[in-house]
Amino acid sequence: MSRAGVRLTIYFGERGRAADSPLAEAIFSCLVDHGIGDAVLLRAGEGFGPRHGLQSSSLLSLSEDLPLVVNAVGEPTAINAAAADMREFLDEGLVTLEKSYLLEGMLTAVDDDASPYGRMTVWFSRGDRIDGSPAHELLPGLFRGHGADAAIALLGIDGLRSSSRRRAGFFSANRDVPMLLSSVGPQQALARAWRETSQRLAGASAELSGATVLGAGKTAPESFGRQADSMLRLAVYGGGLPAGSGVDGQQRLVRRLRRGGAAGATSFQGL
Repeated sequence: MSRAGVRLTIYFGERGRAADSPLAEAIFSCLVDHGIGDAVLLRAGEGFGPRHGLQSSSLLSLSEDLPLVVNAVGEPTAINAAAADMREFLDEGLVTLEKSYLLEGMLTAVDDDASPYGRMTVWFSRGDRIDGSPAHELLPGLFRGHGADAAIALLGIDGLRSSSRRRAGFFSANRDVPMLLSSVGPQQALARAWRETSQRLAGASAELSGATVLGAGKTAPESFGRQADSMLRLAVYGGGLPAGSGVDGQQRLVRRLRRGGAAGATSFQGL
């Protein structure tokens, strides 16, 4: 079953404040007030934004304000209302809204106008298991087996599951803290992967949106990036980087995007 949804993404820095509280606290409080069920806070290793210089965890002099990203999904009315309320305290960073389909249980059909390629995000928790093994260790292989082009598991440090706050702590197993699996590929492949995931991972939810997949011989259509009233989000999945180039490869890519005039960029290392 699928229904219309919206993904809200907020990019900001660790030093961000709303009145006397950390900005992340104000964001999650607003999401809870609007009944948003799923959200996760991710810490990036490197990035930049519209107002900030380059920040990197590999350089001590630049590591005091690392990028943070909140991802949240929900019904369009609730997400749009939350985004409007956040204008009262968000005076920095970048906020994006993207249309998506919210999935529960079996995926039966997608809009006929949808892109043949897509991006699927599976929402689950650190402690979730599939056949006794950590879910984040098995899901990338499961999606690969069904024909997805790429998948990455990202560890959250805070978030919401079923509208309940779940924060990571130093002296806790953090089993309830949210995680994400982000995958791209043919929508039919993603649908097959979600069908199996929904059967084997109780309590998981997912969202699906259209995408244009580049690389591996695929070229962008002529209309790509020509819509004057919208922005594009580029996601690069780094599997297959040359040996020893992992972090350095991310840094080079972030710097290249900055030189090219992108509004912002963040890089993550998956599990």
